Amino acid sequence: MQTVQCWRNLGHYPDFCLDSHEDIAVTEHTQDAVSNPDGSTTTKPFRGSLGKQWEDLVSKIVFKIDSLLGKSTLEHKLATFGDIVYQTCLDTFGAKQHQPKCPPQRSKRQLEMDTLRKQKRKLKEQIRAANSEETNGLLVIWRQLKARHSALSRAESARKKRSQKRKNQERFIRDPFQFARQLFQQPKSGTLTSDREELETHLKKIYSDATGEIPLEETTGLVWPAAPRIKFDSKPPSLQEVIAVVNKARAKSAPGPNGVPYLLYKRCPNVRS
Repeated sequence: MQTVQCWRNLGHYPDFCLDSHEDIAVTEHTQDAVSNPDGSTTTKPFRGSLGKQWEDLVSKIVFKIDSLLGKSTLEHKLATFGDIVYQTCLDTFGAKQHQPKCPPQRSKRQLEMDTLRKQKRKLKEQIRAANSEETNGLLVIWRQLKARHSALSRAESARKKRSQKRKNQERFIRDPFQFARQLFQQPKSGTLTSDREELETHLKKIYSDATGEIPLEETTGLVWPAAPRIKFDSKPPSLQEVIAVVNKARAKSAPGPNGVPYLLYKRCPNVRS
């Protein structure tokens, strides 16, 4: 949770907004190498100008990576890279803490509806205890309260529909992809009460195969596939492959296990290289 809040601080920082139209000169750190069809390479400005805060963040992260990692092994770099980036941003921006939400203020119509509801409930109790002469008068008053309460309920229902329609329109205009995806998501319910050991035991029982290590018998008529013609490339991904994946991903895509979102890699090309 702290990881997500730290990056929310980064995303909501004034000069860190993706939609910022601030006129800032593009520096040499904002250029990416692009391969041309003839084999040559050119550079193009990185999408979005870097502000002063982003430049300071890049310099801090690059300095710590160079000083802490140095000439260490690739495995050690991959294991500690995310922790260095996250800790640097945490020290720079801090972690945003959730504040309890204040209950919304009720309108005059809603307050009147609450009052009418209490009066109707009280009148019902009086009607049960009243004699036959008083019952007719109390029923007249109760019907008047009911008519007023029904009129207010219809007006409140229409207001809620208008408000929900306006909010849906704003959400769709702001992020059509996210709005469309939430239409097909099922609401989550329930709470996980099992501990970790019980959950692992259950998963192992469901997905394990006791006969998985026993060799299979020979099967007649089995056609073996042809040998692969292209050798499997087990080398780590190149920088150009990483850049292509980062440019294709959305800035709000879920981060990996290290908690570093794509927003940082998109805005800080020196960090990803």
